[in-house]
Amino acid sequence: MNNLQVQFPQTPSESNTIVLSGDFNTIEAMHFKVDLINYISKSHEDFILDITAIKNMDLTALNALIIAQKEIHKKGRKFTIQAHRNSPIFELLHLTKFDRHLNLKIAA
Repeated sequence: MNNLQVQFPQTPSESNTIVLSGDFNTIEAMHFKVDLINYISKSHEDFILDITAIKNMDLTALNALIIAQKEIHKKGRKFTIQAHRNSPIFELLHLTKFDRHLNLKIAA
């Protein structure tokens, strides 16, 4: 993952917030989805995916978030995506209607 930086919590005592930054595109989406599902399958906690520092995102990345959320819900866990309301990413989620399928939380 060259353009996407991912920060997973290192210990159980840390917040269960996964932070993404950079560009989230097709190549990164394929790797990230697998890594995310593997990481979350090792835990019994709910997670927040913070995408407030994402600069660009394409439709493949959005689709990866939908698929990851479905997989995580199958495991009985809650998966929340945190974004800024006035960001281009939030606008993309809204315009594509993906916001209707994702559990979104507006960042402060």
